[in-house]
Amino acid sequence: MAHTTLGITGATGRIGGAVSRRLEERGVAHRLLVRSPHRVASHVAAANGLLDAATMDFADPEGAAESMAGLDTVFLVSASESADRKQQQLAMVEALSRAGVRRVVYTSFAAPAPDATFTFARTHYVTEQAIERAGLEYTFLRDNFYLDVFPDFVSADRVLRGA
Repeated sequence: MAHTTLGITGATGRIGGAVSRRLEERGVAHRLLVRSPHRVASHVAAANGLLDAATMDFADPEGAAESMAGLDTVFLVSASESADRKQQQLAMVEALSRAGVRRVVYTSFAAPAPDATFTFARTHYVTEQAIERAGLEYTFLRDNFYLDVFPDFVSADRVLRGA
C-alpha cells in the first residue's frame, strides 16, 4: 500500500464515491472510510495497493478516530438525515482531532447560520464552528443543490417537479 494520508468518508455513496474515483484515476492513494468495509474489499484488493479501507460510522466516534489515525486530511461528507445528526457531526469533529487529522474538507451548505430557515444550514453552521474551534485547517464546500439528484426531479413525461 502506498503511504496513505488522505481519507474519504462516504466512499460508497454518491459524493464520497465520486471523489474517491477521481483520486484513484489520478493515482492518489487514499483510505476509504465506510460503514461496511466488506462492501469495498474486492475493489481495494484490485487497486494494487492504492487503496485501503477502514470502518467509519458517525454513530461510533471512538472507532472513527481509530480508523482515521495516521491521516493528514479527511474529506468529510456530512452525516445523513437523522434526529441526532448535529450530535453525530460534532462527535466526528472531536474524532478528527483525537485522530490527529490536520485538515478537513467538509460538505457543508450555502449560507450556514444559527438562524437559517433551512434546518440543515443551522446544523452545518454548528459543525463549521466546531471545526474552526478545533483548530483544524479546513475547506467548507457550500453547495445548495447536488446536480447528481437533479434527474430524480424529472418525471417520465419530462416535466421538472420540485421545490
